[in-house]
Amino acid sequence: MHCNYDVTTREKGTAELVAYGISNLGSSFFSCFPACVVPPRTIVLSTMGAKTTLSGMVSAVFVLLVILFIGEYVESLPKAVLASIIIAAIKKLLYQFKDLPMLWRVNCYDFVIFVGTVLSGVFIDFPYALYVTVLLCLLTVVVQSQKSSSYTIRKLEQEGRLLDQKTHDVPLCNPKIAIFRMESSLYFATADKFVKELYKATFNPKTYRKQPDLNVEINADQSENSGRSDERISLSKTNHENEKPVVPLTHIIIDCSSMNYIDMNGMKVLIQIYSEYKPVGVTVMFGNSTNFMKTFIEKSDLSKEID
Repeated sequence: MHCNYDVTTREKGTAELVAYGISNLGSSFFSCFPACVVPPRTIVLSTMGAKTTLSGMVSAVFVLLVILFIGEYVESLPKAVLASIIIAAIKKLLYQFKDLPMLWRVNCYDFVIFVGTVLSGVFIDFPYALYVTVLLCLLTVVVQSQKSSSYTIRKLEQEGRLLDQKTHDVPLCNPKIAIFRMESSLYFATADKFVKELYKATFNPKTYRKQPDLNVEINADQSENSGRSDERISLSKTNHENEKPVVPLTHIIIDCSSMNYIDMNGMKVLIQIYSEYKPVGVTVMFGNSTNFMKTFIEKSDLSKEID
């Protein structure tokens, strides 16, 4: 019975080594880091400033010395002593708890990932802590994309600079032109939010009619509470047949400087807003396009749908 247990244990150890060898062999063709079964050793190498995989040879030599010569001297040590050796080796990692208040102030997402990983590793197990970390990273990416800020920009008449309309009280250089920016890439998680925020910042084209050859009235209402000049476009001229107000804008410029990635859903959204504003006489233009967006437009259907 004891012999069978030893054979089974030896087979499991051999299978584990074969699995790690196959994973490292396959990942080597895709510029991946080699897998390691000892995280404390990786932490020690990181704190010592190791830069290349040559450090693995040094670690292998020390492990060989422990197996052949030093192991017999530390075999009788209790586990508490061995644990203290590991703690002393990773003490710099433990000191990172001092940075938690600063981490919460700077980036609460990193704070949640750090605390969630540590708690799951302490109370569950280290492999599950890795799974929790990956899930938290994916979750924070989705949440962060949903909370991306969007705003309209106004141009200063004298200096020619563009400033956020929410935080700067500047006069309109041209009230019929709106510049919209959303600080996020345009993909499946942000496409719907992009459309809603654009409608909120400008207007919903489905509820407006085409603007006639009339001068749009601009009313400057002084807010009593904030003391700021709130310039609003009067929509008093309505179509008496269908009670739809006159379109307050002639051009909408979408600032694409933050769009480093666009998927198929983002492409459909751009085509949608372009086709919805065009029937009401509003021209949608795209400015500050990144190199990715320029290439994406040339290779996709956007070049056919959008001028």
